[in-house]
Amino acid sequence: MQSLRSGSLRREIDEGTISNSLPPELQDACRYWVEHLERSQQSIADGDAVYIFLQTHLLHWLEAMSLVWETGQCVHSLARLQALVAPSAYTCAGFFRDASRFVLRFLSVLAEASLQVYLLALVFAPEASIVRKTFVDRVPQAIDILSDRDTEWDACRSVLGGHSSDVNAVVFSADGQLVASASYDRTVRVWKTATSKATCYKQKREINC
Repeated sequence: MQSLRSGSLRREIDEGTISNSLPPELQDACRYWVEHLERSQQSIADGDAVYIFLQTHLLHWLEAMSLVWETGQCVHSLARLQALVAPSAYTCAGFFRDASRFVLRFLSVLAEASLQVYLLALVFAPEASIVRKTFVDRVPQAIDILSDRDTEWDACRSVLGGHSSDVNAVVFSADGQLVASASYDRTVRVWKTATSKATCYKQKREINC
């Protein structure tokens, strides 16, 4: 995917370009490798193959999942990986927790423009972010930081965006698992709070978000 510009939007990328760079078997591997790992019933330890893989290829995986329209699944996958971490694997557990915060915070950006994982996400992740420290050398040298970034993750977990006009109403479900937003753009979006994935409705009909 090196021919893409860093600002390329996912919807602007030809599906043939995606399939040429990510053949079906690789797309399936990106989607289902965590499920296969769960079925192996093996725990994840510091320094093992899974930990080393993600320390090397986490951003590549996020990029690929964005290109196959599966960014939201990364949140679930990282939560499932955390459940597999051995009790003594403190380093691995910390990395997965930080990766989950990283994905949640920049989920909407990564879903729209996959290559921004190497730019906006890394640049604006807080100084203490383990993911940022691991991959900071991936930030292009031409980028200058003009203001201080946060030192730690703040209380904000994710940003919900997508309406084309002002939002005039927001309500949470009783169990806190869903949040609905209504806008002057005449659409309603129902969000899953765990993943920030939205379902969109216009005139009581589901539409593409």
